[in-house]
Amino acid sequence: MAFFVLSGAALAIAENHLTQKVLFDRLIMMISDPDPKISMPALREFNKLTRQLAIDNGRIAKASQKQETADASGNTTKRTLSTSVVRTLSSPPPPPATYREFHPPQAAGGSGVRPLPAAPDREAPPHA
Repeated sequence: MAFFVLSGAALAIAENHLTQKVLFDRLIMMISDPDPKISMPALREFNKLTRQLAIDNGRIAKASQKQETADASGNTTKRTLSTSVVRTLSSPPPPPATYREFHPPQAAGGSGVRPLPAAPDREAPPHA
């Protein structure tokens, strides 16, 4: 077993009940400290963690485009254009390819579909 393995760290985190909520509560408390020597490093760490969480959850998408051009003398020029896009909650990532929408028969325009009869202790719905 190597000295620098994650199993020991994971065990210590689990035994001390350290959760993401506890971590962020502590960081927010440190950010609110009036001493800039405490609040500024905590703010940097908070920004790093929230950015990594956004990347891991697909809220920040990275895209790059590569272009290669050649001039008349045969010299080639390569150029890469990279950008990051922040996805908001109003524009979630597209659903996976296996996603299917369910339309009940009434919504699909099926004719002749009658509602189920009501329970015996309730008033029966009118039938058309």
